Amino acid sequence: MIYNLKHNFVFIHIPRTAGMSISRAIFNALPNSYINLVEWRHRYGMEIQHMEELHAQFPTMYKFTVIRNPWEIVESDYSLTIQEIQEPSFVRRMTCQDGWARRLERTRHYSGFTEFVAREYLGGLNPVLEGGFYETWCCKMNGTDLGIDYIRFKNLEERWPHICQQIGIPICDLPRDNVVERQKCIWTAQARDAIADLCQKDLEKFHFKFQGTLAS
Repeated sequence: MIYNLKHNFVFIHIPRTAGMSISRAIFNALPNSYINLVEWRHRYGMEIQHMEELHAQFPTMYKFTVIRNPWEIVESDYSLTIQEIQEPSFVRRMTCQDGWARRLERTRHYSGFTEFVAREYLGGLNPVLEGGFYETWCCKMNGTDLGIDYIRFKNLEERWPHICQQIGIPICDLPRDNVVERQKCIWTAQARDAIADLCQKDLEKFHFKFQGTLAS
């Protein structure tokens, strides 16, 4: 999450959607912006709207996010987690939350991708509410949309100049932060369908389709 009261915008950071790159580009251009990459990096929109410093201004702010195919988010999340276990980055070591440290420790003992999905997304640890990622980060508990402008992850480079204009910063190159080497992710039909059920409203709204690799 990053916001700027003077420029009247807030960016809502759905995990694994280039949010670190966007936040850094904005902060470089507007160093007086508020950014917190530790406790509130992925704060939900319904929480943000009730922050004391934002509550009055939130309805008129330009609010935006990046959306991505939910199966791709899960694959990217797994890839990041494995990468951090094998080769921790300096930035993450410096800003590591207890929750993230516990997740790394849990994942060390998983048998692979299937168990990661089952435990981190389909069990009690799941951060995603019923409906999907956009439904969780950009809607109220009753499902009412908070009026968030969305950019598809695959179109981000193309749409980035538009975002710069909307928030009042010079058009600049978008950094490539937090890029991961993709792990081999083989889906079971059960896990694929369970993510579809969890993210049903996102699939209906954005027409995402499964494009991963199924176990034979």
